[in-house]
Amino acid sequence: MAINLQKGQRENINAPKFTIGLGWDTNSSSTGSGFDLDASIFILGENKKVISDAHFIFYNNLKSPDDSVIHTGDNLTGDGDGDDEQIKIDLTKIDPAVKEICIVVTIHEAETRKQNFGQVRNSFIRIVDDSRSCDRIPVL
Repeated sequence: MAINLQKGQRENINAPKFTIGLGWDTNSSSTGSGFDLDASIFILGENKKVISDAHFIFYNNLKSPDDSVIHTGDNLTGDGDGDDEQIKIDLTKIDPAVKEICIVVTIHEAETRKQNFGQVRNSFIRIVDDSRSCDRIPVL
């Protein structure tokens, strides 16, 4: 079942363990720089704020304090097939103070490189229930 998301849309996921995959194809901008997309996670509490600095998961902080969210590492180029970056989430380990997990995708140094998402080809975010596969969810 595919879910087509709009920017800022919220969805409930009913799987205790799942993987978020981010992928894109390489593309050169008019500046000649490659595109480096980055997946990040904000782990939010009741007040809709990040619980602590350690609850912001990205390429420089790969794990949440409770090991419920693990980023598998940064892909700088988008080369190859399938997911270029993955974040694994295990809700059975998550701190009870967590009320929301926010997924964010950015372009590294987008302003400096004069890049935007309109210049990226075949980008996607997919959410895969670790017990079965789901379709890709396009990045909008």
